[in-house]
Amino acid sequence: MVVMRKTYLTSVFLFLVGVSPVLAQTPAPAQSLGAVAPVQHNSPSYPYPVLAPSIDAPAPVTGTLPGDAAPCPPSCCIPDVQDGKGPCGPPGRFWISAEYLLWWTKGDPVPPLVTTGPATFPPPGGPQPGALGTPGTVVLFGGNDINSGPSSGARISAGFWLNDCHTWGIEGSYFFLGPTANVFAVSSSGGPGSIVLARPFFDVSTGLQNAELDAFPGLASGSKTVSSNSFFQSPELNLIRNLLCSCQPCDCCQPCETRQPVVRGYRVDLIAGPRFLFLNEQLRISETTSLIPGVLPGTFDGATINAFDEFDTSNQFYGAQVGARAEVWRNRWFANITGKCAFGVIHQTVDINGGTRITSPTGAILLVAPGDLLALPSNIGHYERAVFSVVPEANVTLGYQLTERLRIFAGYTFLYWSGVERPGDAIDFNVNSTRVPTALPLFGIPPTGPLAPLFTWHPSGIWAMGINVGAQLRF
Repeated sequence: MVVMRKTYLTSVFLFLVGVSPVLAQTPAPAQSLGAVAPVQHNSPSYPYPVLAPSIDAPAPVTGTLPGDAAPCPPSCCIPDVQDGKGPCGPPGRFWISAEYLLWWTKGDPVPPLVTTGPATFPPPGGPQPGALGTPGTVVLFGGNDINSGPSSGARISAGFWLNDCHTWGIEGSYFFLGPTANVFAVSSSGGPGSIVLARPFFDVSTGLQNAELDAFPGLASGSKTVSSNSFFQSPELNLIRNLLCSCQPCDCCQPCETRQPVVRGYRVDLIAGPRFLFLNEQLRISETTSLIPGVLPGTFDGATINAFDEFDTSNQFYGAQVGARAEVWRNRWFANITGKCAFGVIHQTVDINGGTRITSPTGAILLVAPGDLLALPSNIGHYERAVFSVVPEANVTLGYQLTERLRIFAGYTFLYWSGVERPGDAIDFNVNSTRVPTALPLFGIPPTGPLAPLFTWHPSGIWAMGINVGAQLRF
């Protein structure tokens, strides 16, 4: 028993002696789990620098997210990833953008203005060569829409936010198309085999289609020029009021410590303000006819006739518009859609003018008279009025944020303007041939019958649509 007790005590003593050095050692200090130093996020898919959240002390976030418990922020100012505050949308309180426009506009419908036909004399009382409906008549110009091709232009916009939350702002914009000019020209020598040049019209003195001959083989040489031009512009000024806004500076499908710095969100703004549109157009038909000597013996033998008809229109819209603009974004990509409609009044003016001058081969002036064919004293003058009009417009844009301050974009725009008066609308195709300035001096036909042509208002709508490419700078 004594031996066993001594053996047990000896074993305990040796165990304590062996363990004591281990317990006497100083424990190594534990690794600190303090805050991780902020680092910059350099992902090419994120347009702005982001500070990585600390593991021990994550930056406060808003909203109830998976893995988070912080409350959501007010919709006025969505927190920024770095400092916890900032506006919803692209940065910058001021912005300016410039765009190139390639648009198409609804053409101006005009009647047939230049024709040709067979070089044969008509039977007595029959229509002249080149009259509409006559066998062999071909329309060289007119009878369709003119100025319907693409036009180049530009649009400049600038604006600024009135408060830090970007909920109130002002933006001004101006665009123009043109000025565009189109010219049609044709001539005939009047020699054997040359073409016939004529101007068709409906003759109210006979109730039949007729034509004015300007070039005919063996009788006269001549040339015709039809020129048209237009200039379309529109300034506007809008007050901006934010209606809806949502921005999430990270991927909320993941906990804060692992989520990726993905920016996504949207905003919807109300826009309202004054809108102005101006459309100026001109159509001019010029002609020169030289009579071959011996055709009209006497004073007008070998004479030259210079004449023109001109139709100028101006439409000036003054009104107010209201609309909405929505933008969504994800990382550097964004899309924008804008719809607005203006209501107001068009101040319209129409100026019709024309003239004829006959000179001898020596240059002496034989006759000067107002009017030519479609512009005669019966409709020459200045006309104006004011009418109600509506201008809806829609725009869709897709863009990319190159840097924090610079973005590029491309889009499509459609605009409609009701109640516009155009040069083709101002033309009256009904003409009394006995009242044409050359009827009496050249052919001895005295003016008789009704006054024609006459002017009446024939408004029509015009649309403009096309693509726009531009860039925006924000600061």
